[in-house]
Amino acid sequence: MAGFGGAKFGFDSFANYGSTEISDSDLPYGRVIQDPAAAVDENLKKFTANLTKLKTLVPLVGTNKDNHELRDQIGKLSKETNSLAIATRNLLQSGFRAEGAGDRADVKKKLNKLMKDFQTNLSTFEEITQNYKQREIKFALPPRPPK
Repeated sequence: MAGFGGAKFGFDSFANYGSTEISDSDLPYGRVIQDPAAAVDENLKKFTANLTKLKTLVPLVGTNKDNHELRDQIGKLSKETNSLAIATRNLLQSGFRAEGAGDRADVKKKLNKLMKDFQTNLSTFEEITQNYKQREIKFALPPRPPK
């Protein structure tokens, strides 16, 4: 799949979120978080809020409210959402790797639910980004005026 808005947003395929092996240095702060499930839950709340904002902003592309500032706002929010996706993936992987996490049914169940919620959010993000990409191409803006 193409990146969100092309290379300018640095958004890669969703395949990059699921099965990539990571080292402890890839984890937030270079260490395993004590409660990855709580951190994932917090990230998912931010992720969902960003998706809600994007769902509101993307349909404005191609309307009389479309301008460079709107597209900059969409780009910034998309980068933030992409970063949250990567951090969340890393947290989920650290939670599944945490000592004893695989042995405790309650932890495993909670992590599996969070993983499912994360995957649902990623699918929604992919739909939004594809919609934006199509609108961005269809409703190209003239170049920015020089400052």
